[in-house]
Amino acid sequence: MGRTSDYTKQVRNEEYENSVETTKKSAKSFADIKRMFAKEPMTAEQFGIYLGGCKAAGDFISDKTIKRYIEKLCKMSDGKITASKFMKTVDGTEVYIIQPEIQELLVAMFDTDFFGAKGKPKAGIDVKQRLRAQLAENVEIYLDESVKKQVKSAPQFLNARLEDILTEKINNEVRGMFATMKDSDDTIQYQLMLETLDRLVAIRRWMNEWNARINLIKQEFAKTEQEKQDAKNKTGLFKHKQLQDILIDVISNLLEGKEYEYISEEEEIYYPTLYAASKMYDITAMPGNELTLWLQEVEKNISNLKRYQYILKKARDLFDENDYLEKKILDSIDKIARTQLVSNESDMTPEQYERLVRFTEDASMEEKQEILCKLEQSGDLTLDEQTLKEIMKIKDAVEKKREYGIL
Repeated sequence: MGRTSDYTKQVRNEEYENSVETTKKSAKSFADIKRMFAKEPMTAEQFGIYLGGCKAAGDFISDKTIKRYIEKLCKMSDGKITASKFMKTVDGTEVYIIQPEIQELLVAMFDTDFFGAKGKPKAGIDVKQRLRAQLAENVEIYLDESVKKQVKSAPQFLNARLEDILTEKINNEVRGMFATMKDSDDTIQYQLMLETLDRLVAIRRWMNEWNARINLIKQEFAKTEQEKQDAKNKTGLFKHKQLQDILIDVISNLLEGKEYEYISEEEEIYYPTLYAASKMYDITAMPGNELTLWLQEVEKNISNLKRYQYILKKARDLFDENDYLEKKILDSIDKIARTQLVSNESDMTPEQYERLVRFTEDASMEEKQEILCKLEQSGDLTLDEQTLKEIMKIKDAVEKKREYGIL
């Protein structure tokens, strides 16, 4: 083994001393900047030091990285946030200045796999789902109560928490199911596999049928070619917001000096839109309600239309009502046809669709919170039959609550 030269030793000593000095300086800087956090404006460099200091490993995050994160955030916002909102002129030079009211929200956004502050996500992980799970965790960790309240006023926080826990529960059940099949008696193993396959295919078909019906009815809210493309691609007003979108909305509002509202008191949903909702989401109207009487009259009038009768006759000639799957398809055709005939005579717009989604999600927040509590109490264990029954009972209450008199 070769001998290390005196020069190499000197260089290494200098590198070590510089590293120690940098570490001491960074530690001091973080301590100073921590006192500024959410109280005073920060430069991109200061914010990078704070964000890096939030990590257990004390990562170094440069001002260039922060600028790149901000640019990415602006792109995600679809124009709601622009880089100019972060720019200030100091001594004739434009610099990035991050205002205290949004610093907590930016840390919650940037300390995720999506922005790289946690490192690259592992192969095979659903990056979008992981992002939502991390954001939900960061909302609890980083945000003060007033900002947290604004974020949690939207159902997307609960959705992210439920999605994360339920995904893990489903994965556990699938793993357990395969383990049971592999450990079963060899004589019946193939039968268990066929029964499992039969049930899984039935569930997938049910999901596809319901989702296809929703997508087709959604098209009735689109009038122009661009709106039809948005409905198809889930963009524009047809985009269902996720937790990251809510945080962006809160940031955008705070930058403009406003408080975020998920639903305002002035917003209304028109009857034809609610009719479409009943066909999309299988909502049952409240008995005796004024709207219920209107819906019943509409159903009666549509049933008497020759065009509707012609469509249903052709469908019944093609599909067998005694077959479970074909009966479901017939039911979807009926609902799609009725919705289209209503939309031909009414003003169903993308704005109404976007509003409908928010109202429908908001109406079930109380039950979602109750389900989340049940799931969190179960921990990492497989759900027992009693707990699952209780959760499904709450879920069924959501279906009953989605009544037009309550929305």
